[in-house]
Amino acid sequence: VYAALVWVVENAEQLGVDPDRVSVGGFSVGGNLAAVTTLMARDRGGPAVAFQVLESPVCDLTLSQPSAQQLATGYGLTRAALQEGYDFYLDRPEQVREPYASPLFAPDLTGLPPAYIRVSEYDPLRDDGVAYAERLREAGVTVDLHEVPGHLHASVYLSRFLPSARRALDRTASVLQAAHRPG
Repeated sequence: VYAALVWVVENAEQLGVDPDRVSVGGFSVGGNLAAVTTLMARDRGGPAVAFQVLESPVCDLTLSQPSAQQLATGYGLTRAALQEGYDFYLDRPEQVREPYASPLFAPDLTGLPPAYIRVSEYDPLRDDGVAYAERLREAGVTVDLHEVPGHLHASVYLSRFLPSARRALDRTASVLQAAHRPG
């Protein structure tokens, strides 16, 4: 993902995009990749990321956040499924706390771009996003944290059927548009 970010910025003119207004974002493990990409961009001296959108992000592969325990079963996404996915994601179990695997454990989050973090009330990943938002704020990063009441992991993508899901997606789009508004 970091290589894709570099490529987009290096080819911004050809792509017709402003290299100073490139954002990253993702849902679930994609939110993890987006958060890690912003860390890498900062740590490697660029490219600059203007904004990050983290939707139900995986930020703590230790599964130690309260919602991972409280919502372990019965809400669609299970703790067991998360653990299985994390086992595939890591080469070695001891990597679980490395910042480029679990961005919540990065020792320093200063200098990261503003963030919009959306979580769902009944998602075992809810507290990953909440804890990461708190850490970003402590580091002086502007964060807009939004919890979607009554929703499960990924249920906001049922926007055709659920008005509350449509509103959640509309809010994400509005936040992203505002972040990229000139001036």
